[in-house]
Amino acid sequence: MPLGGRWPLLLIALSWLGAGVIGCSGPSDDGLTKEQHATTDRFKEIVERSGGQWERLSEADRKFLVDDLSNGNENAARMMFAARSGKAPAVGPGGSPNATPPKGGP
Repeated sequence: MPLGGRWPLLLIALSWLGAGVIGCSGPSDDGLTKEQHATTDRFKEIVERSGGQWERLSEADRKFLVDDLSNGNENAARMMFAARSGKAPAVGPGGSPNATPPKGGP
């Protein structure tokens, strides 16, 4: 399946995974700049303020998510927002959007 416009989301997911693995082995320095921390904090605040509902975002918050975090890709912004708010569907091959992934593998 071609990734198309999903590259930004894939890169962010891989960076979060890498940060989790690397972050467990080092001291308090997580390798992020002050600007990156500020961006992450603002993203968390936006999700909390909106209650995880895209429709409740202010125009400024929506612009920040789409333009600054997703390089103008609204679909990527919506997916990151849904993932951060805990509302991203668990969909597997042939699975329902409401399905839960199996535990313990195949």
